[in-house]
Amino acid sequence: MKLLDRYIAGKVVESVLLVLLALVVLFAFTNFLGELGDVGKGRYDLPLALIYVLLLTPRQILELFPVSALLGSVVALGLMANNNELAVIRAAGVSVARITWPVLKAGALLMFLALVLGEGLAPPAERYAHDLRVSAITGEPALRTSRGIWIRYQEGFIHIGDVVAGDALRDVTVYELDDQYQLKQTESAPQARYRNGQWVLLDVRQVIYTGDGLQVHKLRRMVGPLRLDPRQLKRLIIPPEDLSMVGLYKYVRYLERTGQNPGRYALAFWHKLSVPLVTGLMVVLAVPFVFGSLRSVTIGQRMVAAALVGIGFQLLDQTAGQVTLLYNLPPALGAFLPAGLALVLAVVLLRRVY
Repeated sequence: MKLLDRYIAGKVVESVLLVLLALVVLFAFTNFLGELGDVGKGRYDLPLALIYVLLLTPRQILELFPVSALLGSVVALGLMANNNELAVIRAAGVSVARITWPVLKAGALLMFLALVLGEGLAPPAERYAHDLRVSAITGEPALRTSRGIWIRYQEGFIHIGDVVAGDALRDVTVYELDDQYQLKQTESAPQARYRNGQWVLLDVRQVIYTGDGLQVHKLRRMVGPLRLDPRQLKRLIIPPEDLSMVGLYKYVRYLERTGQNPGRYALAFWHKLSVPLVTGLMVVLAVPFVFGSLRSVTIGQRMVAAALVGIGFQLLDQTAGQVTLLYNLPPALGAFLPAGLALVLAVVLLRRVY
């Protein structure tokens, strides 16, 4: 029986990985075509565009894992059914429930792979990809952190807390250095606006460091030294998907302590937590597709049905997340609602098969 378990689980994992590879190649090619419009800007050439797309691949794999798990499992079990392998196994006295067990094992392995990918590889790869792209296009050295952006300019450094809108910044501080790289003065502003091709700092507090002490001035507005336009700055902000679960948890706590809305980041945290669970459920859903009412149809028809279910799940997943943000509902609800519905669907269909 162990040999049978390894055979079925191996077929499922192999098929899922092949489907995943095909989808990733397709999406990577589409992403590469989308980058061609920026090729030629600054130092951003074709090799850098290719590297950028390849660095985004781990996140793409993570996003495609649930759908690939469903499609790949349906292909594996469907081929076994078409080759009469499942019929022989059933004739030997093995129940559908027992056949489901190695499928569950394959699902557990895929859940582990999704967890490792989402926590270990995808976040740093995507952060490096965005940094590489922006640096090549703009030529501005920049450091992105979960608490803002540091940008080097000719006379010093600029720190930006957040890009709140297309033309607005929050918590901007300019650090100006002298020839000996000592701090000469700072300008801090709670907000800045992009007007007529330049950034204007509002309600500025200017501090000038002299040998006799500090000179503090209040300015209604001043033109900042930042040369990046809003579109380029937006690319420097770390999106929730770039952070690991640990990083997301810490940042959510930070936003809560500072009185800011952690909605998008909290949703991303719970969503990352739900991906391994959903991947396992998608594998289990393949069993009723093969042993249920679809057992007499072709593998192509099974694939179409599984693809429709997968697309429906993706749409529900995206919609549920946006609805929770729009109506200020608990982010965990938006992240786990699709998983809960998938679990209910799996239980109902498996009960019919058993």
